[in-house]
Amino acid sequence: MRVSIQPYSYVRLDKSEVNMSVELDVFVGNTTIMDKEVYQLWLNGYTVNDAVKVRIEGGVMEECEASAEVLLSDTMDQFRTFQMCERLLQNPAKLANQLLFQIPPDRQAMLIERYYAFDDDVVREVLGKKLSKGTKKDLDDVSTKTGITLKSCRRQFDNFKRVFKVVEELKGPLVENIKQHFLLPDQLARDYAAIVFFANNRFETGKKKLQYLTFQDFAFCAGQLINNWTVGAIDNMVEDMDVDLDKEFLQDLKDLKILITDKDLLDQHKSLVCVALRGKTKVFNEMEANFKNLSRGLVNIAAKLTNTKDVRDFFIDLVEKFIEPCKSDKWTATDVNLYLTHYTNSAHILDTFKHQNVWTSQSPREGPDKQGLGQDHSRWTQLPCLVNSEGVSRECNTLGNTAIVQMTCPESGAHILTTGIPESQPPLGAPWPPKLASSPHCPYSGLVSGTDLPWPWFCYGG
Repeated sequence: MRVSIQPYSYVRLDKSEVNMSVELDVFVGNTTIMDKEVYQLWLNGYTVNDAVKVRIEGGVMEECEASAEVLLSDTMDQFRTFQMCERLLQNPAKLANQLLFQIPPDRQAMLIERYYAFDDDVVREVLGKKLSKGTKKDLDDVSTKTGITLKSCRRQFDNFKRVFKVVEELKGPLVENIKQHFLLPDQLARDYAAIVFFANNRFETGKKKLQYLTFQDFAFCAGQLINNWTVGAIDNMVEDMDVDLDKEFLQDLKDLKILITDKDLLDQHKSLVCVALRGKTKVFNEMEANFKNLSRGLVNIAAKLTNTKDVRDFFIDLVEKFIEPCKSDKWTATDVNLYLTHYTNSAHILDTFKHQNVWTSQSPREGPDKQGLGQDHSRWTQLPCLVNSEGVSRECNTLGNTAIVQMTCPESGAHILTTGIPESQPPLGAPWPPKLASSPHCPYSGLVSGTDLPWPWFCYGG
């Protein structure tokens, strides 16, 4: 509708008074109109004129039968609305309670999610860096490198910093805190949790050897570290629970040094891993030949994590000391997963670590019975012994002077590793691994499925 507005304001010009009137086109409504495509153009840092060009190229003038002047006016009006809403978007909880803009809930959720969305290429350039003014000054270079407008880079960086400042001192789960305070969907909240976690611990991600890793690669690692290595993995109501690594846990990792400093233990660990891997991978020979070097690399990385610098270099150390050697031997991702799984499970069986996170039994009655059935009626089958030792049948695996028989439950994937004592069977509860009084010999290689075993056994992997 057309409204005539006559304010009758008086302006003195050359000592005379002039009566002025203005005519305006006015549209009255109670719902704020926001075009999703125009909103995205605004978020991407386009100017009004550039946004108009994009809309014209998209065919909006033909679709709406509008002139260039109307399109320009509409774009300017919407950009102005977005700018007015921005202060509310920076504190999303206020958006639902304000009265200035009548925005439906589903449209509010869209505005918030898109405002906090980010480009992986942008976050990859700042991941692990301190979210400070110094880093923000480098956004010119980030914009040039990524092709993202400087205005958009600054919005994304400011969002990273804002979320970090709000949640870094909060108690409770990091992802839930982000979802609660910024009303973000679950996956986006998890991505922001990764950004906060990396910024707090200052992990190095910019080295050349790490450039092949994407943000999502690091985000996955952040999720694993948060769930397993932070204080919150133990106590979910401590301060900075999902932000700080558990110092006590990192200190405990030093105990792993014995795996590489004790030669007998290193040999035992290698034997157990090789038993489990033989016949399951094409790169078994490489795994066996490089076991000690790889084990030293992993354990040394873990043992140094009490130092801040070594925490920052965690990923570059993993790439140099473990990933690159595996790649040079043409390991697949499946090979790496298989190796690390058995590396961990076998360490649990070693006498030094069997009290840590592994269930052991000294009573064969708790394992499979003579019919091969477990207490839960699962069926167990003996696996053939694979590794030999001098003077021992090639059908039998030995560890030092101890014969080993492996059994498995196909239903659950669990395994039993048993130690055979052919000439002098100690009472149940004897220390493991037991030692033979004379030359090793394994009369148990022909055991039928589920034979009751008269020596201690150890269950893992189920």
